[in-house]
Amino acid sequence: MNPEDTTHPVDGYTDRVLDVVERIPAGRVMSYGDIADYLGEGGPRQVGRVMALWGGGVAWWRVIHADGSPPAGHEQAARAHYVAEATPLRSSGSVVRVDMRRARWLGDPPRLRAAQASLPPQREPGRPYRVCIVCMGNICRSPMAEWVLRAEIERAGVQDRVEVSSAGVGDWQLGKDIDPRARAVLARHGYHSGGHRARQIGPSWLAQYDLILAVDKQILGALHRMTVGQPDMAGRIRLLRTFDPASDDGGEVPDPYLGEWREFAHVLTLIEPAARQIATQLAQALAR
Repeated sequence: MNPEDTTHPVDGYTDRVLDVVERIPAGRVMSYGDIADYLGEGGPRQVGRVMALWGGGVAWWRVIHADGSPPAGHEQAARAHYVAEATPLRSSGSVVRVDMRRARWLGDPPRLRAAQASLPPQREPGRPYRVCIVCMGNICRSPMAEWVLRAEIERAGVQDRVEVSSAGVGDWQLGKDIDPRARAVLARHGYHSGGHRARQIGPSWLAQYDLILAVDKQILGALHRMTVGQPDMAGRIRLLRTFDPASDDGGEVPDPYLGEWREFAHVLTLIEPAARQIATQLAQALAR
């Protein structure tokens, strides 16, 4: 289990498996098949491969075989974790076995949004629909979302009718390029990221956009404070993930800046569903 293995590409499935593993409570376990069933994709072998390649950075001992046995070759290390976490065990002599009946965790059911966000109307028909995505410093989350949304808009065939940009609410990264970790994750997943220089959004910018997307609630609040005296901004500032049909209400994109590649890869998996839905809605709205 090697969390720094760079010889195998990281894909969305890997991140989804690891995200489930990180949510397993201490003292509880899931089998490889349980995780595959929870995700509704792959199977025990696919989950096992993810854990073998990338499981060293998560609580690997909580993912076990259906018979209660831990990963082969890691029995004694797993036993120490089970004792520390008071994981229910079965008496099997020197063989380590988890009591699956008592320790199995099947995950929290995902909560779907009660209503999916819809696009605000275009300010000026006849000109491109303008979208700006905003994060803290405009070197990680918002440029990643900008390039993903550009790609989705191109797939939807409306790239000539939509303009996408990004900015930050802070000024400490002004003029800087996109974070190299963000660029690397985008490239690894097939997204082009061209030239970028971090910008700072201000109140005078707001009126030029049809839709402004905040990556988290802190950014949303900062943007709303800029709208004082601009009643025409009502409904035009949204959380990015409100467009993800499977996101919780108030879903955010966490800041990966202090993390490593996995945090940036996770951010990408949160951006993609929202970007796809926004592009779909734009294609429908602009075809009228």
